[in-house]
Amino acid sequence: MWSTVRSTAARQLRVARAAKINTGISVSSRVARGTASFVIPTSYRLVLSSRSFTDTSAELAAKAAAKPKAAKSTTTGAKKRKPAAKKPAAKKLTTKKAKKPAAKKAAPKRVKKEQDPEVKLRLEVRELKKTALFKEPKGLPEQPWLVYVAKNLKQLPSASDLGPTVKGLAVDYNSLSASEKERLETEASQNRLANEAAYKAWVETHSPIEIDAANRARQRLRKISPAHKRKYDIKDDRLPKRSLTAYTMFTKARWNSGEYAGESFTDTSANIVSQWKSLSAAEKKPYEDSAAADRERYEKDLQSVLNRKIQVRHNKSASP
Repeated sequence: MWSTVRSTAARQLRVARAAKINTGISVSSRVARGTASFVIPTSYRLVLSSRSFTDTSAELAAKAAAKPKAAKSTTTGAKKRKPAAKKPAAKKLTTKKAKKPAAKKAAPKRVKKEQDPEVKLRLEVRELKKTALFKEPKGLPEQPWLVYVAKNLKQLPSASDLGPTVKGLAVDYNSLSASEKERLETEASQNRLANEAAYKAWVETHSPIEIDAANRARQRLRKISPAHKRKYDIKDDRLPKRSLTAYTMFTKARWNSGEYAGESFTDTSANIVSQWKSLSAAEKKPYEDSAAADRERYEKDLQSVLNRKIQVRHNKSASP
């Protein structure tokens, strides 16, 4: 602390002497018990204090500039730092084109064995029978003789021989009285009515389209299977009636005229055919117009009821 006070007082004195101003400073250098006092006129206190601080800051700056800068110590033995290893450049992503799968070699086609005609025919018959609707209701006997036989056969044991039995029943039937035969005739007529009602009810359980498909299957079976020769078409009033040709209309008109009463069927048919061939175009025109109108009616009914068109057959002529 004392060194600071002394240096400050010395600086103030040097400033006063340089300015050659009689400051009238009385300095008492008496130091008692660690104290020192300086007497400075009041008018110069502010000037001196400001200059002292200014000079002090300037001197400190000069001293700081005069000091030599400490040289940076370098160690010769210091190991040189290795340069940082460069990171390898990122590889560019290249999309490899997908290889097309190798085309598979086509397997050799298997040659189908030709089916045996008999086997093929049996398969066709089996499929047609599924559509033909053969499960018709069983009818009651419609003839007096059959009514009599059916009643008597029920009373016989199942193991008995039918040949001699039927012959014996025929003899007994011929010996019946007129009243008994009339009773059998009445019962047969009732059976016919019952059969017609049962048959109609069975037909109506199927749609017209199913009945039409069954009839076409039966027609095919009659051609290819001898066992189904007597499987006739199903009668259904809902089915469209087929159209008539001009020749058929002429034939019906000639048969209904009554001119051929007493003649044989063969002679009458031959006569009608010759008459048709001898007609002129003008004479055939009324029958042809009627046939065209009937065909148009049949086409409409076929489309509305069965939802199909007429199958045209080119191999058959409409007239002789």
